[in-house]
Amino acid sequence: MESNKIYGIDCKVTNCVYNKHGHECVAGKICVSSDCASPDCCDSTACKTFKSRD
Repeated sequence: MESNKIYGIDCKVTNCVYNKHGHECVAGKICVSSDCASPDCCDSTACKTFKSRD
């Protein structure tokens, strides 16, 4: 966990080291990008900050 946590980031990816209680991201910084090739697409995104618990 980062000491400079960003509050209010909802995340359901429970196997990420930054996920707390199955719903909250506790990373100090996040990077999110589009999964679509089209510049008009905003429905599919990926968190590039993800780090597996394994």
